[in-house]
Amino acid sequence: MQPVPSFYNLDLTLDEASLVHKAEDLILENCMSEQGYAYLPSPFVPTAELVFGDRRWGLTDSDVAAAVGYSVDDRVSQLVAESDSARAAEAEFFAGMTPEERDRYLMALEGSPFAAAAPVTSVVTATIPGSGRALNATVAGTDDSCRHQLPEALGQEFALFHSLAASIGRARSDVDLLATADDLFQSAVRSWSDCFKERGFTADDPLDAMDRYQPVAAADSRAAATADVDCKHQSEFMSAWYDAIGRAERVVGQDIIPEIEYWRSVRSGILAAARRVIEEG
Repeated sequence: MQPVPSFYNLDLTLDEASLVHKAEDLILENCMSEQGYAYLPSPFVPTAELVFGDRRWGLTDSDVAAAVGYSVDDRVSQLVAESDSARAAEAEFFAGMTPEERDRYLMALEGSPFAAAAPVTSVVTATIPGSGRALNATVAGTDDSCRHQLPEALGQEFALFHSLAASIGRARSDVDLLATADDLFQSAVRSWSDCFKERGFTADDPLDAMDRYQPVAAADSRAAATADVDCKHQSEFMSAWYDAIGRAERVVGQDIIPEIEYWRSVRSGILAAARRVIEEG
């Protein structure tokens, strides 16, 4: 069996994702300006940081847990708050338009009207270099929309980028599901839950604990968060998770090794192009 390169953490880092988002906003702003529209910058939501990687199961630092509990005011939390604020600004922005004006704006930007019952989509197909396998992806919006310009503006061929991103995204989700169901990891989950219960709290897993105890009084939130992190250490929760990820990657990734390797070059190319866009303003 051919060794599978790790791909679960192929997402951009928080700083890299922020950089690419800034470049994309500049590209969209220029495109919309050419069509006579003032562009409203889109909110940056660090989705990958919240769903995958080290943050997948919440807090891991005992000092942070004891100090602030589940209401950790880290950079991701700050960005999510900024995103909420941006969405409020977006609602105000659209409130100043007639329905027809809003639809024209969104058709220019996204290629699909506001709250469309059936958004405009198309299917693209591309063959991944090195694999010979044709991959499909469903892409929202019309070809002449500004958002459709983003891949090529960042140095990527449109169909190839979307097909590859869809393939890697599906594989990453499959890895997450397989790792979560892994027997050895589930044993660590049960050990964590037993430990958490012994500390006076109840939750099926750390994400359940965060949902249950984040809204409570600050002292209780800190106590629960501290117990959560201590129990993660006691049950060797995170090492069990990373081991489960490794096993899942070897299963899921075996069939897409060329795609994984090619995605690395795409990732590097996007970052280089984003830096150039920002430098050129």
